[in-house]
Amino acid sequence: MEPINDRLITIKEVGIIIGGRSRASIYRDVATCRLPRPVKTGPQSVRFWHSEIMASVEKFERT
Repeated sequence: MEPINDRLITIKEVGIIIGGRSRASIYRDVATCRLPRPVKTGPQSVRFWHSEIMASVEKFERT
């Protein structure tokens, strides 16, 4: 079994991965459960798991 190499990515990186989407549209997709909820990493900082974003992208591509 391969080890899982996952990392936390910024909202800017999420926007690039999903096609240049804005911060507001990313949070809109989080609110409608199209994207996973971010992980709070500080008082004013959040990150997303790369694997969860990629799974969401794959799910959208199949539909």
